[in-house]
Amino acid sequence: MKVKDILKDGSLWMPNEYYTEILPTVSVLLPTFRRAKSGYFEKAVQSVLNQTFKNLELIIIDDCSTDGTFDLIQHFMKNDKRVNCIRHTYNVGLPAISEYEGYIKAKGEYIAFIFDDNEWDAHYIEKTLSYMVRENYKATYGVVRSYDKDNSYVALGLPDTRKNFLDIYATNFIANGGVILHHDVIEEIGLY
Repeated sequence: MKVKDILKDGSLWMPNEYYTEILPTVSVLLPTFRRAKSGYFEKAVQSVLNQTFKNLELIIIDDCSTDGTFDLIQHFMKNDKRVNCIRHTYNVGLPAISEYEGYIKAKGEYIAFIFDDNEWDAHYIEKTLSYMVRENYKATYGVVRSYDKDNSYVALGLPDTRKNFLDIYATNFIANGGVILHHDVIEEIGLY
């Protein structure tokens, strides 16, 4: 099955009016579904927009939320020219499809992923990107905080000296929401 068959023209691209003027180094992809009331979505978005590294765009892919999430997206788009949106007209339920759609619209040399219950440290992109450039790496991952209902969080992607990279075949110890890839990696290998 192809992505276009799953979506059946059910996606609306709603770029910010400044979309053509912005040439970001990093495109951040954020799929979401009904996270407005919990407050997680707003924290995730703010953690992207408050990065010390400013040359970025945020592409939010809303999977037909019905809880006010889209109202928040419109608010962010109005107040920050780096925010763009893809909105599904029906719930697809597949974040990988949403990320693919965001990737197609992304203009950055680097692609970063965050989810609607994650939050980044303010220096995350700046530190990660400078490390990637300095070491000539095309892919990295970092620590992500995933919040619970009581506002406590679980840290994902912490270094574990007991893990060998080949352990990735048995268990995913890389937090998806903390990955930054050079555009070439996706073009050569694929998104998922």
